[in-house]
Amino acid sequence: MCRFPEPPLFAVSKGDPGAERYSLQYFDASGTAVHKIHLRTGSNVYAYQRIVAELMLPDQSQEFVPTHVVGELNDHVDVAREELRDSWAKLADTHEFFGMLRRLKISRQAAIRTVGDDYASKLDNAATIEMLRACAASALPIRCFVANDGIIQIHSGAVFNVEATGSWINISDPTFHLHLRQDHICETWVIRKPTKEGHVTSVEVYDAIGNMVIQFFGKRKEGVDERAEWREIAERLPRQKNAAACFGWVALTYSCYVPPRGSQ
Repeated sequence: MCRFPEPPLFAVSKGDPGAERYSLQYFDASGTAVHKIHLRTGSNVYAYQRIVAELMLPDQSQEFVPTHVVGELNDHVDVAREELRDSWAKLADTHEFFGMLRRLKISRQAAIRTVGDDYASKLDNAATIEMLRACAASALPIRCFVANDGIIQIHSGAVFNVEATGSWINISDPTFHLHLRQDHICETWVIRKPTKEGHVTSVEVYDAIGNMVIQFFGKRKEGVDERAEWREIAERLPRQKNAAACFGWVALTYSCYVPPRGSQ
């Protein structure tokens, strides 16, 4: 394992000589893993080793002093519901949503809990696997956003191999892998945001402390209304039947394979 300059980045090799598995692994200041890049069959190992040699720190001591990161409370509501609804109704683009939250000083989860069922409807937590299966059955292209404090990754396109194995939702496609702990999903919502082209629908999944861990949209071009097929799938998802307490974190990993140059 080789250590690189801050933020903490390590080159990791595992396995027997001649069968090593190589990766670059990124961590935040608290020591939490935020991103991993694994070499695959056909990857250029020489280029990887050259990057490692160029970036390796002279001091390879394993001493690390983490910085404690204090999480933000996500359920604080300090705005009138009608003011929130008025601001929400005036959105002309999905990217204005974050500015609205900052201006009103309200968290994302507090906003969707407050705004009303016409803009945000709470779903049964089985909705995620149902939505993915419906999209896979029709080869409907979607956009999937997975984020943490260090990185955001986006998949854009159809999904095909959707499986539920125990508590995991798994997608294992040639260019897209997703692994989501569905038993740690605390809240699932279908969200509708106004735009100049018509409202945009998303499905959002939250963990027990109010963090949005994954978000889905129908794939669309900027300036074009969303696909009717996506909207129909999202609107037909099961609504929440019984409220229940949930605990724990969502454990979610995302990997996206970038094809070699020249491929489409």
